[in-house]
Amino acid sequence: MLLKSSDPFFQIPSFDQLLAPIAAKLINLRLELLAEFNQHLKSFFTKLVETSAEVPDLQYSQTKMARSEDEFLYLLQHNLERDVFSGSTSLGPHRDDFLFLFNGKSAIEFASEGQQRAWVLSLRFAQYLYFREKSGTDPVILADDILGELDPARRQRFWNAIDPNTQVIATGTTFPEDRKPWQTFSVANGTFA
Repeated sequence: MLLKSSDPFFQIPSFDQLLAPIAAKLINLRLELLAEFNQHLKSFFTKLVETSAEVPDLQYSQTKMARSEDEFLYLLQHNLERDVFSGSTSLGPHRDDFLFLFNGKSAIEFASEGQQRAWVLSLRFAQYLYFREKSGTDPVILADDILGELDPARRQRFWNAIDPNTQVIATGTTFPEDRKPWQTFSVANGTFA
């Protein structure tokens, strides 16, 4: 909105002074979390595929590298004219993204469907472990037909990796190959039985 105001070059620098410390803090928190999160991701992936030859990695991709308040403020000021011309802020935490890598290459482009599925499962399980560690409680695992593209051995390793006391709500076309009893519900024509 400010970028499209009558005098953005006068108004925006004041807001940049407020934005820069918050943006720098958010970026640094993301990087800190990512280091911890990647440990869980890699650990679970190794359990799931039982090989160290396949390595997943989650990296933070910044539009422009800035970790401190001063660096971020400089970039905002440096891009102000272009941002006013385009009508949107071209850099910042709202523009940053995450890269899903597999053996150092884009998982989307280079991993097979099975490898991608194992990557996503490992990501979700890393989330579970991270939240459990931070909150001190076991989150519920929601598994929506997530194991369909995995071979039977990897499916079994997935179920074996989950703590038996963890509540799992799963959907699928076949029952998991594990030992614990499941409370089941069938869905037909929009009704539960």
